[in-house]
Amino acid sequence: KSILLPLAPLSLLMMDQPSSATAIHWFSIVSMWSMWHLIVVDRLRVAYVSLIIIYLCCIYIYIAVGRGGKTVSTSTLTSTSTPTSAATSSISATTTFYFWDARLKHVLTRFVIPISSFVMISLHILEICITPPPNLPDLFPVLWVIESCLSFCVMWLISLWELTKLCSMTNPLSYEQEEYQQKKEK
Repeated sequence: KSILLPLAPLSLLMMDQPSSATAIHWFSIVSMWSMWHLIVVDRLRVAYVSLIIIYLCCIYIYIAVGRGGKTVSTSTLTSTSTPTSAATSSISATTTFYFWDARLKHVLTRFVIPISSFVMISLHILEICITPPPNLPDLFPVLWVIESCLSFCVMWLISLWELTKLCSMTNPLSYEQEEYQQKKEK
């Protein structure tokens, strides 16, 4: 249940960085999915399935309505009349982040989310259809933990990327550039 604690600040990040909405929606589903065995113990299977369906419908509406956020074109980034060295470094850093952000989103939507979804659905089906061998009674909970841990590590890396991107947008100059400018002013 403690995985729900990082979900609250990530949900706030979704409002500030709409480009991360896909990852946060995926992380919300993985977080709920990871609690399956606790849900089974509490006999809340119907509530689990209902909430997953309702959440997927809400995601669909969120995307269909277009609340996915604002898009920033590169023309607005380069529309300064006389770029200074700080503005130029800011533009190049921002453009680099948009390049890697697009790559990250492509990998996430084309590979990570489909593979993770396939594994999650497959584990649900396998648990229903197959009884674990007597010498491995905890086979499915262990597989659940492995998949959850991999997904959580991926989301941790994505959140680090988003935080790095936010920090670079608020402070585009690197530490070395700031030192160089201070020495130049003296």
